[in-house]
Amino acid sequence: MGKADKDNLKKIWSNYYLFILLAGVMVISSFMHEAFLTANNLANVFGSNVTTVLIAIGMFAVILTGGIDLSVGPVVALSSSLLAGFLQAGYPAWLSILIILIAMLIPGLISGTLIAYGKIAPIMATLAMMTIVRGIAYIYATGSSRIITNKTILYLGSGKISGIPVPIIILFVYFIPCWILFNKTRFGRQLYAIGGNQTAAYLSGVSVKKNLVLAYVFSSFTAGLTGIVLAGRLMMGAPIFGEGYEMDAIASIVIGGASLSGGSGLVRNVLLGAFVLGLITNVLNLVGLSSYFQMVVKGLIILGAVLGAYFFNRDKII
Repeated sequence: MGKADKDNLKKIWSNYYLFILLAGVMVISSFMHEAFLTANNLANVFGSNVTTVLIAIGMFAVILTGGIDLSVGPVVALSSSLLAGFLQAGYPAWLSILIILIAMLIPGLISGTLIAYGKIAPIMATLAMMTIVRGIAYIYATGSSRIITNKTILYLGSGKISGIPVPIIILFVYFIPCWILFNKTRFGRQLYAIGGNQTAAYLSGVSVKKNLVLAYVFSSFTAGLTGIVLAGRLMMGAPIFGEGYEMDAIASIVIGGASLSGGSGLVRNVLLGAFVLGLITNVLNLVGLSSYFQMVVKGLIILGAVLGAYFFNRDKII
């Protein structure tokens, strides 16, 4: 294969590979189980995958800087547990949501500060925060789940507007400003610059430390929002929620073509990557594959996406 052919192949792949993956997954899945392409099943896939997409969007800001946030799952758990507790205590839904979203900025603020100013490795800082936040969630909830009966919250998690699930509407309402944030704002450009070359970004006048902190705050805020949506969908808050969410987010981002070393990727592709992962998970559930085997499959997907990105882009992935 000549150089021109290879360049054309790379261009086609980089522009259309996610659509090719989506089409391929849907075709293969339809042969594996006849119920896959039914309207009810596809609606369930997209509705239940909203939490993965939200988490991945938040994590994307951190990945762009070359970091990682392992605390997103526990933040989801704490957010849902606080919501259930506040509602049971008689707080109105809007006030509970407001307090929780503000409170969920704190884990990201602490992690980002430790990383940016304390020079602690992102994986170590967020691993510590993951353990701390999960512990706080268990302490607050006394180790058990709490039922949610508030109609407003249940509507946010499982209601429909003109036949469209409310969580999907929430996702796209949130996605639009996020797309603008990453693609059209100075903050977004600076995140790409930091991930591409932190030293060069600093020398060009980018406030590296401030933007690193903001990236982790954004990730934590989005995880808090995810916890609220999840609590509404499952009609409860629980300290066990969010387990494995960080891996689903990373898988979605990698499938979307972003480099784990930072500086590249599109938030649009993160959205598509998360839906590809959701479709794969759904068909594995339909054929009765256990959750343990699904973990293996997800790991292989991440590995395959990394190797594919290396082959076509010769990029530094990790």
